[in-house]
Amino acid sequence: MSDTKPCAYCGALIMREDHITKWSWQKRRFCRAFCAAQETSGDRMVTKDEAERFLVLVNKGASQTAAAKEIGRKQSSLLNAAIKHGLLNARIPAANDPCSTSPEEMLALFRNGLSYSEIAARCGISVKAVSAKVNRAKKREVPAPGQPRLPVEVPASTLNTRGPESAGSDVSWGALGLGIPYFEALKLTQNMRAL
Repeated sequence: MSDTKPCAYCGALIMREDHITKWSWQKRRFCRAFCAAQETSGDRMVTKDEAERFLVLVNKGASQTAAAKEIGRKQSSLLNAAIKHGLLNARIPAANDPCSTSPEEMLALFRNGLSYSEIAARCGISVKAVSAKVNRAKKREVPAPGQPRLPVEVPASTLNTRGPESAGSDVSWGALGLGIPYFEALKLTQNMRAL
């Protein structure tokens, strides 16, 4: 039996000390606790070769998940290693990339009836970011100081053309949905005083 062997993680040479028994020496695989933790954890450091293999598989048309599964590593670890080794830019554009969806497009989606949360789900960004982009697009629509402003049409239903309803009218009292006529309710509550 040899008195030296390489570390299973970093490849450093491990020397057998005099006090280590044969049994302990046969089981020993790592030079230090750091190497043991890295090797035994499922997310040990990704090598440059693994990151390159991952990118080659993705460029050939495999999905990132399938490529990561084939290599046997986590997708996020492979992407981070590719960025760290300089094989990939820090930002990967996607089909629904929030930067590719302009504020004007988000405003158009909002005006077509989609809510902020639906736009956020479609674009893959937060609702707060969608709100900020839509507001930015609305501010851009404001004309310059020298240009005339387009008139804003107010629907007739929102205009307050009627005065207050008279006491006991069907419109005001019936909207409460109490089920008793107004004058009967007035008789029932006449003897109550303000507290």
